[in-house]
Amino acid sequence: MRIVIVGKYYPPIYGGIETVVKGLAEGLVERGHEVHCLVSGDKKFVKENINGVNVYKLPTYGKVFSQPLTTGYRTLLQQLKPEIINFHVPNPLALAFCAQKMAPVEIVTCHGPIDKALPLKWAHDYFLDFFLKRANKVILSSQRLISILKMEKFYSKIKVIPFGLRPCVQGHLGDERFEKHFLFLGRLVKYKGVSSLIKASMKLPVPVVVAGEGPERRALEIKAKDNPFIQFTGSVSEVQKWELLRQSYALVFPSISVSETFGLSILEAFSVGVPVVSSNIPTGVTEINQHMKTGLCVTPGDVEELRKALWNLYVNRSLRKKLGQQAQQNFLRFDYGRMVLSYESLFQEELKKVSPSPSWRGMRPRGY
Repeated sequence: MRIVIVGKYYPPIYGGIETVVKGLAEGLVERGHEVHCLVSGDKKFVKENINGVNVYKLPTYGKVFSQPLTTGYRTLLQQLKPEIINFHVPNPLALAFCAQKMAPVEIVTCHGPIDKALPLKWAHDYFLDFFLKRANKVILSSQRLISILKMEKFYSKIKVIPFGLRPCVQGHLGDERFEKHFLFLGRLVKYKGVSSLIKASMKLPVPVVVAGEGPERRALEIKAKDNPFIQFTGSVSEVQKWELLRQSYALVFPSISVSETFGLSILEAFSVGVPVVSSNIPTGVTEINQHMKTGLCVTPGDVEELRKALWNLYVNRSLRKKLGQQAQQNFLRFDYGRMVLSYESLFQEELKKVSPSPSWRGMRPRGY
């Protein structure tokens, strides 16, 4: 199959969407498909082949309310003539530039809601509704997202495929863990709840590492200035990320909003046997991290409850070990290969339903 995946960015710029897009694209290439990824880049057009994936970084001329203003989607799609386009949203401006149907099969993967405070939310909701009406299928990572995203009217189109990750491949780190700190890993934005973590750690003589960048970093550093146990690292490399995880008592995932729909960093922690302290929010997060099985769950924004959970894990090594072992077993439920096969199967099923028409003449699925 000739597949185009439209995302926001591509690694080495990392986020939840980028991690999923990269893993999915590389997995489909390994399955023998031709995969092209269209993402936002810098001012100049760049084409790269990364692990067999054709990555097109389109010209971007600044940002509109933090959203990349990227051009060139339609022209490139017309040249590539894909059989399938898989849009990964939220990505409001990309949807706006792809208003015309460009492939016989279009599938939308919804990662979660867009920030309610974003001025472009109305435009995103308008174009997303337009896209979902014409989409062949809609993919969600959790059944709970149907109500969160208010997608009940598209129920017949929805397919739930949990995200999956490759196991940690940093073999040089070894199997032994040397615990040094609690770790937050992610973007520094309000809904991630890092402010609660800073408050909770004030009375704990335990190192806390906050790894990531974002618009809230300066404000968070000011809040933490009187706590010598908190360290802000900024963005970290892949190798640094795995080193920090392997050195953690636990990953702290204190998100306070349903904008946090899944939690890929939780799976990363599970893959190396690290338990997780997460907020009990009604999304895929609580489907992944189970209280007293793979970690601890606390009330969103409850500083005292979070403090007690961190202290409980810090002083109880046997509990950390038990939860970490069970977390590593739970990681197998979110198998990377299963995700890729599920996407591939859905793409093939939808392509079979589409009868050839003059506008798509010559686009026959490979291997059929």
